[in-house]
Amino acid sequence: MKKFDVIIIASILVVAGVFFGITKYKELYTKKNSNELYAYIYSQNKLYKAVNIGDNHSESIEIKGDFGKNVVKIHDNGVEVVEAECDDHICEKAGFKNKVGDLIVCLPNQLFIEIKGTQEADVDGTSK
Repeated sequence: MKKFDVIIIASILVVAGVFFGITKYKELYTKKNSNELYAYIYSQNKLYKAVNIGDNHSESIEIKGDFGKNVVKIHDNGVEVVEAECDDHICEKAGFKNKVGDLIVCLPNQLFIEIKGTQEADVDGTSK
């Protein structure tokens, strides 16, 4: 192995480590700074419903779109799309979401689900 190969491999590992560290820091920071979680469900670019997903709330919501219906299930302090009548089913493949900032999107039916916390993150000293 040449010196250049070692430098490239080391650089890739450092970049991967930095991305992993940022992801874990964000996950821990957002979990610490949010108390109640809400799923904001948008359909046709309008807020369809905001649902508190905490306290083991359980609910199924059927939303009609241009290409059929989507069934959104709220359970176990999270949200997922369990049924979609679109061609690609990417929203179903997104799986179960339960963290602040998580998204589920169905472009054909113009469905967008975002998880937000009630408590805003504090501004740090460097961004003032």
